[in-house]
Amino acid sequence: ELVVRVTPIAGTIAPYSTAQLTVTFRPAAVAQTKGFKAQPLTAQQQAQLFEYLLQVNMPGGRLLRLPIRGYGLAPHLAASPRVMQFGVVPTYDWADQLLELSNSCQELPMHVEFDRSGPYFSTEPAQVDLPPGASASVLVRYLPKALGRHQATLSFQVVSTKVAGKVLSEAIVQVQGQSLSLGGKQPLLGGTAAIPATFTKSRAYVDEGQATIAGITAGTTRTFKRPALWETEEAIDSLEGIGPMDRFGVTREVQIARKEHSDQYTTFIRTGRTAAAKKYLTEKEGDETDTNLGMKPYRGLSPTRLAQPKQYDPLWTAQQQGTSGPSVQRPPSASALAGIPIYKEWPENDKERAECGRELLPEQLSKVIVGPRQLDFGKVSPALPATQHFVVTNSLGNAIHVVLDTSSLEELSCTSPASQVIPAGATGKFQLSLRCHDVQLLKEKIQYCINGCHMQSIDVVAEVVAVTLELSTEELMFAFSLDNWDDYVEKSLIKENTHNFAVEYEWVLLSQNAVFVATPASGTIKPKSSSSVVVRWTPGNAPPPAAPKAKGGAADAPADATATVGRPGTVKRSGSKNDSKGPQPAASGTAAAADSAKTAAAPAEAATKRDSAVTVSLTAGSGPDAAAVADAAALGCQHTGFMTLKVKGGADVAPKKVMLLGELPAGLLKFKEKEVNLGPVPLHEQQTSVVQLKNYGNAEASFRVHQNSQLQVSPDRGHVPAEGATELELLLTPQQPGQFAATLEVEVRGGKPLKLPIRAEAVLPSCHVAEGALQFPDTFIGGSSQLPLTLVNTTPVPATLICDLIQQPEFDIMLSRDAWAGAGYTACPVQKIGANGEISTVGSKRASKRGSRRMTSQGGKGPPAGGSGYRFLVQMKPSSQLPLQLIYRPSRPQPVSFPLPMVLHNAGAEMEPVQAAAPTAVSASSPVGQRSSTPSKPTKPGSAGSQGKAARATADATAVPEPPRVLAVPVSATGVVPKLIVSKTTIDFESQVVRSSQQPGKSPYVQEVYARNNTEGLLQVAIGNPSIQGDSNGCLGVYAIEGLESPQGFTSLEPGEGFGFTIRFSPKDARSYEASVPVHTDGNKSAPYMQLSLLGSGILPQLTFSAAECLLPPVPLNVTSRARFYVINGGYDNLELTVRLPPDTSRLPISLGFPEGNLIGLAKDRLPVDVTFCCSRPQSFTAMVDFLDESGRAFSIAVTGATDSCSLTHQPFMQVGPGLIWGFVLMTAASFDQTAESV
Repeated sequence: ELVVRVTPIAGTIAPYSTAQLTVTFRPAAVAQTKGFKAQPLTAQQQAQLFEYLLQVNMPGGRLLRLPIRGYGLAPHLAASPRVMQFGVVPTYDWADQLLELSNSCQELPMHVEFDRSGPYFSTEPAQVDLPPGASASVLVRYLPKALGRHQATLSFQVVSTKVAGKVLSEAIVQVQGQSLSLGGKQPLLGGTAAIPATFTKSRAYVDEGQATIAGITAGTTRTFKRPALWETEEAIDSLEGIGPMDRFGVTREVQIARKEHSDQYTTFIRTGRTAAAKKYLTEKEGDETDTNLGMKPYRGLSPTRLAQPKQYDPLWTAQQQGTSGPSVQRPPSASALAGIPIYKEWPENDKERAECGRELLPEQLSKVIVGPRQLDFGKVSPALPATQHFVVTNSLGNAIHVVLDTSSLEELSCTSPASQVIPAGATGKFQLSLRCHDVQLLKEKIQYCINGCHMQSIDVVAEVVAVTLELSTEELMFAFSLDNWDDYVEKSLIKENTHNFAVEYEWVLLSQNAVFVATPASGTIKPKSSSSVVVRWTPGNAPPPAAPKAKGGAADAPADATATVGRPGTVKRSGSKNDSKGPQPAASGTAAAADSAKTAAAPAEAATKRDSAVTVSLTAGSGPDAAAVADAAALGCQHTGFMTLKVKGGADVAPKKVMLLGELPAGLLKFKEKEVNLGPVPLHEQQTSVVQLKNYGNAEASFRVHQNSQLQVSPDRGHVPAEGATELELLLTPQQPGQFAATLEVEVRGGKPLKLPIRAEAVLPSCHVAEGALQFPDTFIGGSSQLPLTLVNTTPVPATLICDLIQQPEFDIMLSRDAWAGAGYTACPVQKIGANGEISTVGSKRASKRGSRRMTSQGGKGPPAGGSGYRFLVQMKPSSQLPLQLIYRPSRPQPVSFPLPMVLHNAGAEMEPVQAAAPTAVSASSPVGQRSSTPSKPTKPGSAGSQGKAARATADATAVPEPPRVLAVPVSATGVVPKLIVSKTTIDFESQVVRSSQQPGKSPYVQEVYARNNTEGLLQVAIGNPSIQGDSNGCLGVYAIEGLESPQGFTSLEPGEGFGFTIRFSPKDARSYEASVPVHTDGNKSAPYMQLSLLGSGILPQLTFSAAECLLPPVPLNVTSRARFYVINGGYDNLELTVRLPPDTSRLPISLGFPEGNLIGLAKDRLPVDVTFCCSRPQSFTAMVDFLDESGRAFSIAVTGATDSCSLTHQPFMQVGPGLIWGFVLMTAASFDQTAESV
């Protein structure tokens, strides 16, 4: 690589410009000499001087030269000390020492980083910058987290600041420490009150000399003692299963004896060695004749002596020379054993008989390999045979005959075949089958003979054990869960086979009924495996319980005293003629009751002898609660039984049993109502009713509602707490007129089914218009006229009507508040629906002002013929009248005639206009009209209102029918072109603030009105004074007309000429003001040519807020939460705000601040208010803050805030400022408040 590099090496320089050359100086390190004789170079030896000459060739042969000189210095970092000893430190404790790092280079600085190489050693800081010739101290900490002797190599690397990751030099420091004892684990630090200093560990400096001495001293003492094998928890269970006769295990006592003998021998050897090593200390020095001067010759050295020749003995094996017999081989694997055949039992030809009768020499007999020498069957079952194989390999050149003699051992009598002819070079196997019927430890010998002359023996070892299975539990408890609505409950039981052989089993149910069933009832479990059995409890299979014997004889026994437990949660009553209709009261003393009691007594006596029984008890009492308890107490049942596990080959003395217990608690539920009577309801209307289901028991009960096409129940299933109640919402929609009847059936777990009758009378609503026809007088274009439109509902059910005036935009409907507020309506019963679906409430005459403005702005042309009117939804109470006003505002000079498009709202069909029909006689019980779909309010069953409705419905049904009246009455009107066109015929000032008497000047609420002559001749116009019909002084001083040239006379207007005037509104009280202004023409003041309508209402000054509620952000404890809202002026000229906080400010530390003062008025209509909250304990609140005016009126706003130590509560705050949570003590209050406000 080049030491000096110049870029770019060629280029072009524009005229009168400059170019920049970059010179890079990268000196190479001096190569180190390798080898044993090599010495590290010093800093002076590594320093190099580089001198270069930069030559730039210019066009025309001109040369530019620049000398370049640079020094290459090797960084040298020195660390002192090079070895650090921390001594003995307990775990989770720490020790500190200081390490000094020095920069030996006097010319260049260096950047040092620590390369961590161990988990127990760390430095602080992890990196440091050293100026030329400077030094710095670094804290090295030893923090052991595990026992042991720890050492590591700390590398302090000098890293290049220009090339990332380039290591220029490094210093190595060896650190050592020991942790030989457990220390106390430090508690976790943290919390919302923690600061960075909380996590800083204190310094624990140790002296290096004392630490070294402590480490050496601790190394001579052993603090850890390894537990013996029999002392560990893992080996205790294994040692308990080893018996004295076990050939493959050593008992605990034998191991202890061996350990004591080994310790005694070790102590003896150590004592001898110590005595021999210290023998010279007790010897006496030699006398004058001692040529060795008291010194022991060859101390520590071996004297020279002749070495004896090494002698190698031959390998001694189990087969000693001089003995004869077959060789022994290891048992083959299972796969190899499966491929070994079984040969014929006896020789068949002369050659085989000759070979099989020949006596074998010892050398030949050793070539016959048998195995194993000991047949170990292990643990076997007395019920199942165990199998082992005896393998014989014939390595001779002729066949041999091997015969097994099992006559001495009766347990091997099933072995077959007992003899085989094994060909030359082949391997055969004998399958020995062991069957023992008694539990014992078997250890016998059997003989086998080769070629009829060589007798040999093999050992047979087996441990016959009793067959058992381990069960996961000895008791199964059955109970229906709250969500289980099946007919049964299933529990699983695990059976584990710990033996090395398969076990056959069978379950025997000790119960004479069929409530418990085990699946599978029998089977086989493989060795060292497990299986499960599923036990099903079906209480519906139990026999009927016994009926309690009445004390007073047959006359005192109720007819429904017996209960048959069928499907869980259902009970069929006996003793009544018709069970489907529920329990029927029976007369006491009848013969039927006596027969029923006798019939139920017979099975009751048999049921008492069974393991599974049903207990029925009736508690005497009075009242509905006592009757419910008495009925439902007889329904709970409890079944008990046992399952006995029979194992083939197992011990018959103590078979394992599993207790079965099934308990069905009594469901003591009952409806609070006996019947739900909704009375008259509209046809095809969804009705809502709420019933209460009460639990009279002391345990939680479950219920489920049966499906019914006529009813919708919510919830359809659930749980009722003990001695509690729940509500069921019933939804029904009558589809046919007349009586509606349905039954709500509820299934109760462990109780009898409940039935609740639901009754109602479906009535088709009938409404008509009281006015026979609506004929408007001639109305000027731009003006308006109105006629009464009275709707009459003649049925005892509510009715909903639709008046579709979409195609009649010149007509509108109005309803004053006084007309519906006193009739029992909580809200306006008329809603206005636009062509795009927007809905508004018709509460006053001002609901129709939009149409007036629209028609006026169009200059009398009116809306297009396509229609842009409104549709009106009218809701009427039962048997009521609703006085509406039909308003006509013509936009074209033409007559209009149509039937009123008003129909009864039908949920199942589109809204179509109903044409006028000839009157027909229709009774009130089946009126002619349309169906209504307006949902009625929930009716309380059995209330006086529902009974009164039923009575009125009955009275209406018996009344003499009247001819029905139709809704589509004829409407006719005519629009006339006026002589005078007025810009506004209805002037609406809306709601304005009432000005006090201290406020000077005129009222600022004014509107301009313009009038124009619409004739071709001269027109005289006079504007009268505002007045209210019937009260000429009612609006005195409220409305005033200004700007008229001749207030009391007529003004002459040329054709097309107009004039304007101003109407001023000055409300005095907080109420509505309606007036009319007469307009006279042609000098006639006897009757006005048209009327101008004036509307307005006065309101008192008020304060409003920019938000409906002030929400403070959730913050941690001791952190200030801040929020801002604005107070908006609503009519005050100048007001100084007064604040009333919640009374208990000690528990609710909130405060309000006014950054721009507390004065609000005409100059400042919006005033900011800051709310702050800070608390040291977890708290959440919602409080009302009142703002008072000068008269004491309060305007309130809700303030909500929360502070907590839980991070889930103030998660938004932590997301905005995660780094501020632990360091907020170092921040200023203003910056932290700003952060809380930003959250």
